[in-house]
Amino acid sequence: MATTKVDYAAKREALMKAYLKPRSKRPATSARGIHHLALISSDIERTIKFYSEVLGFPLVELFENRDLASSTHWFHDLGHGNLLAFFDFPEDPMPPTREAV
Repeated sequence: MATTKVDYAAKREALMKAYLKPRSKRPATSARGIHHLALISSDIERTIKFYSEVLGFPLVELFENRDLASSTHWFHDLGHGNLLAFFDFPEDPMPPTREAV
């Protein structure tokens, strides 16, 4: 089976040309914040300690994930009505990955 090489630089260039406007021509955002952004955590306690104790974002909710009883769902307050939410999946862990950009 032959593979087709994708020109990712050309795709990025096309997206920039179509959507990225110069700063002076960009409209002001209509956003007032976000309700929450959800992330996945591999270690509840380590995550809570980091976000609460290191970054100063207090833990404000923690409960069973309504979709999976083994999973926990919790929230940290980022201020101004914005929250950072986390899930863990202890019985369905993430596959091994490597940290890279």
